[in-house]
Amino acid sequence: MLTTLLKNKKVLYTVIGFLPLSVSVIFTPIYINYLSVEDYGFINLYNTVIGLIAPILHLGIKDGFGFLYWHNNNDSNSADLFFNKSLLSIIIFQALTMILFFVFGGFILGLFFESFNYDDYKEFVIVAGFYAFFLNINDLFFYYFRNKGDIKNFILLNVLSLVTMTIGSVLGIIVFNKGLYGAILGKFIGYAIVVLFFMFKHFQTLELNIDLKFIKKITYSGFPILLSTIIGAYSSVCDKFFLQKHFPLSSMGIYGMALTITYLVDILLVSFMHYMLPDILNKLKDGGQESNIVKSIEEVFHLLTIFCFFVLAISPVVLKLFPEDYLQVLFYIPFLCIVSFIKFLYNINSLNFYLYKSSRVFLKVQIVSSLIIFLALYLLPIKLHIYGAVLILVLYNVIQLVISYIFLIKEKFFILKDKKLIILYFSVLLLLISLGILYIVTKFLFLFYIPIFIYLFILYLMDRRFVSKFVESLKNTVK
Repeated sequence: MLTTLLKNKKVLYTVIGFLPLSVSVIFTPIYINYLSVEDYGFINLYNTVIGLIAPILHLGIKDGFGFLYWHNNNDSNSADLFFNKSLLSIIIFQALTMILFFVFGGFILGLFFESFNYDDYKEFVIVAGFYAFFLNINDLFFYYFRNKGDIKNFILLNVLSLVTMTIGSVLGIIVFNKGLYGAILGKFIGYAIVVLFFMFKHFQTLELNIDLKFIKKITYSGFPILLSTIIGAYSSVCDKFFLQKHFPLSSMGIYGMALTITYLVDILLVSFMHYMLPDILNKLKDGGQESNIVKSIEEVFHLLTIFCFFVLAISPVVLKLFPEDYLQVLFYIPFLCIVSFIKFLYNINSLNFYLYKSSRVFLKVQIVSSLIIFLALYLLPIKLHIYGAVLILVLYNVIQLVISYIFLIKEKFFILKDKKLIILYFSVLLLLISLGILYIVTKFLFLFYIPIFIYLFILYLMDRRFVSKFVESLKNTVK
């Protein structure tokens, strides 16, 4: 059974890509039992800040790598040379930007996030900077191994990351009983060890030849995406900014738990995309049939939906094992699950952007959507509390999706227009919204078990081919 699964690239890339992203979910029971709600809230804020620091440090090189890779992968040698130059460039640039961050980073973060002005949290600014440094380099290795199809190193990178971060966190929180310090430093040290290992391993064969023309080219290509990433990073955390500005860290802790649960669905989507996006991009470049592309998208959508409703079904059971304060999370997770399905469509649209000659389209989409969400942030009534944060997050992703469609009106390589899939898509959204509203009104826990059965019934009526194929694949895997 295991051998059969490992031979299936779709399963392999999904499962392995899922591992490092699932760390925050795996550690949640440990955090809940060893940290206060306020400390758990700060961890969520700290992880958010890392995402804001990371794009500034690499100055667009990571984005340029992702964009230009598809124009430099004609053969293995050209892909290797492109990666080597990208890796050397990002290390040099980050060494310089880290100096600036250490001088001004703490002051700037303190202006936007008041928690970093407190003595208990100030020192974590430096740790966040180093974590962002290693995160960018890890991402470069990750995308390179994934896009090239280097399964061995792809598995090694992700499995080692999960193992070392787990060991570091357990040592810091449980063994040495260092609480918040143990949680943050333990995870960081474990992560850094893996990145340093791959850097050392790769530098043994890397020629230290600085190509200024290449650096100019990759930064020029990546800079529009960098601006898009920075604007997107800041606008996408308006929900957390809203909470931490008006409410105590305990509110961030509750909201963070809701995000952690729905994050399971989000990281499964990301894991699916590790295989699906490169595969579809290559098919589009080679003039592949649209029907074959749609079939793979349908499979991902069905599996994502079933998994989402399964997560919702087990949430009431799991949350009953946590402190009573966390039960209010159930009010928010049906609405937060909508975000993953909005991202699903946006990912399909982004295929077109990667095939454009210019990367400026990413920047245009982010500027328009961010301006709208910044305006919404300051118009939103404070009395909405956590629902306000949920509304901001959903609204931001909806705006981004709508703007992406507008930019595809004149020119597009591929757009999803399968009627059956569109009907199923809106059925899922209706089920999520109905569940959220009904639970607010009734507070009946059994409501969380209903959507998965409804969707399976709808799926059986509308797409029996998928159901029979899925059952058959399960039988073959078990044999």
